[in-house]
Amino acid sequence: MITNLSNFIRRSSSPNSLLVSFLLLALFSGVLMPGATARVAAVSGGGTILDLQTRYTVEQAYEQIAQYGVLGRQVYAQSSMTVDGLYPLVFTAFLMILLTCIFRSAFAPGSWLQKLHLVPLGAMIFDYLENTGLVILLTSYPEQLEGLARLTANFTTIKWLFIALSLTLIVVGLLGILLRKLRRSKPAEVPPALA
Repeated sequence: MITNLSNFIRRSSSPNSLLVSFLLLALFSGVLMPGATARVAAVSGGGTILDLQTRYTVEQAYEQIAQYGVLGRQVYAQSSMTVDGLYPLVFTAFLMILLTCIFRSAFAPGSWLQKLHLVPLGAMIFDYLENTGLVILLTSYPEQLEGLARLTANFTTIKWLFIALSLTLIVVGLLGILLRKLRRSKPAEVPPALA
């Protein structure tokens, strides 16, 4: 299944698909997500969005959830199921297509490094786990589900680690392209004349 997915992403990755995924990401990152965050902040008195933090404790999570108020919790839960329900898919598609295009130029076609374009899937999986946990925590309040809150906080941290790893891989791929270009442009050494 992983190999099939990897092959599908490879076949689907082109300058056109990269452009489309970038435009979708720009729409979500520049308009839809900030709008959803602003709505939560507006109805909750400026409460911090939990899934934008890299880590938090159970106590911090419930302090924020309490601060949102009834309407803030409803808006946050709706946002997690709608706009933030699509965002991980858009973000992951862009990163996988970008990594595929970069790695194609950076590494040999049969290299195991080519499969690292699937790393962003980890961010998507943990983002969806995080969103599911947050929706349950928000809608079950004032009941406090400490085990789920701890698990959701861990999902948030792991999501950000996968995002950081994906961004690091982009840099590695760009360095790989640079090294290949430097090797190609290096003049061939002339062997010393035989004595």
